[in-house]
Amino acid sequence: VIVQHLLSNSVFAFPLRFDVPSLRNFCCGLLADGLNVDNAASMLSVANKLNCEKLQRLVVVYIRKNIERFMSTAGYAALEHKLLQAIMPPKQELDSKVSTQSETSKKRKVG
Repeated sequence: VIVQHLLSNSVFAFPLRFDVPSLRNFCCGLLADGLNVDNAASMLSVANKLNCEKLQRLVVVYIRKNIERFMSTAGYAALEHKLLQAIMPPKQELDSKVSTQSETSKKRKVG
């Protein structure tokens, strides 16, 4: 219930408007405690609006670990392009996975 109230724009208006970092961080901490697949997109959006990097990183890691379930949510379908890019692994990480997969594939064919 607290998470739903915190996700509303009116609750975050105060810390944003008056630049109260301690209140912003407190709200971000409460949000992190209620993170789940269904609210991850909303939390990522709020974390972005609040410039709460710690919450953004936490949500991105959570989404990456639960990507298949996350992609079946309404939040995923409505997520802004910029935030979709944020959940994609860095290019170096993708290159590394592709390289590892091709090495494994070669070993299986030889062995």
